[in-house]
Amino acid sequence: MDKFTEVSHKSGLSNIGGSFKGIIFGILLIVGSIYLLWTNEGRAVHVARALEEGSGSVVSVAANKVDPTNEGKLVHVSSLATTKDTVVDEEFDVKVNALKLIRDVEVFQWKEKTSSSTKNNLGGSSDTKTEYTYVKEWGSSPVSSDNFKIKEGHINIVPYAYEDKTKLAAHVSFGAFSLNEDLLGRISTSEKLPVKIIDTTKLKNAMLSAGSIYMGSKNLSNPEVGDVRISYQAVYPKNVSIVAKQIGNTFEEYIASNDETVLLLKEGTSSAENMFKKAIEGNKFKTWLLRWLGFFMMFFGFRGIFKPLIAMGNIIPFVGSMISMGVGIISFALALPISALIIAIAWFTYRPLMSGIIIGSALLIYFYYRSRGKKKAAAAINSGSSPVQTGSSSQPYGSRVGENK
Repeated sequence: MDKFTEVSHKSGLSNIGGSFKGIIFGILLIVGSIYLLWTNEGRAVHVARALEEGSGSVVSVAANKVDPTNEGKLVHVSSLATTKDTVVDEEFDVKVNALKLIRDVEVFQWKEKTSSSTKNNLGGSSDTKTEYTYVKEWGSSPVSSDNFKIKEGHINIVPYAYEDKTKLAAHVSFGAFSLNEDLLGRISTSEKLPVKIIDTTKLKNAMLSAGSIYMGSKNLSNPEVGDVRISYQAVYPKNVSIVAKQIGNTFEEYIASNDETVLLLKEGTSSAENMFKKAIEGNKFKTWLLRWLGFFMMFFGFRGIFKPLIAMGNIIPFVGSMISMGVGIISFALALPISALIIAIAWFTYRPLMSGIIIGSALLIYFYYRSRGKKKAAAAINSGSSPVQTGSSSQPYGSRVGENK
């Protein structure tokens, strides 16, 4: 592991001038946020309606027979996905009876990691300290050393042109049905496939290590940059459940009335009701995830717009820190209601009936509590007048006191 430190200096004018680029970047973030928030609501509604339509029309059928009367219908089927095929990776002559054979290629290479910290100086200038750390690691994606800050002594050499690869069984039976590549691609749970034999005449620089193929320096305890490690995963026959449109003896995407597609696959045996329930929950989770993403995009967009204020405040570092904190609060105060407003308008556009019901219910609750509040206020006024009446009726007691005098 190697470490290098670089310190760069920026003048106050340079920082202020550069901060104006944040305005453009901030505007782009806000525009992107608005687009994301708006389209996300439309997507969520379309998917929800398609799933609702599908859950109401799906037919559960047996897998041991293809019924022509279900042609073109949305069906639910559970069965064992299996194959008699042997899937082969010809380059390394690795073969297995499975639904999928997955080749994972890793390269031992240099990786650059950076960390930086900035110190604001009196007068608006700043010093940025950047630490570059270079480590040797196994990685599934080749890293180009051309972009390294310090290239000398950290050159990556990848002599082998092997890539990750997935081979699928040509014929996969599913009871009386068969599965196409789209559905087969959705079956993902795999197990490690140890490699036991390699052709050393074909792969002269290869050796076996813990069930993987090792190519390069052959120094397993101390690998060199450029060494390659190849391992395999296999997806074996398993029970799966599918919700899709029946086409002949196979399946494809079901197109709902709003042109949204429905195609569900779950490993294991699962009912249609449970599969649609999971799909609906997944749609809600994705909707909220994108909502939060849109909010944070807008938040950082406003921060970018206000960045020149921070830069000017940094002429006195303490003032700049206070302005930065204030900008964060203001950005949050702007991003939250604007994001909520965009979502609300999108809801009203895509779900006018639901929006009307929610707005109507809110108004009814508001007027109910307002009316109730008025009644309580009137009752309080009436109860407040009773002591005055009691005080006037206490005159006999006062007169008696006077008589005693």
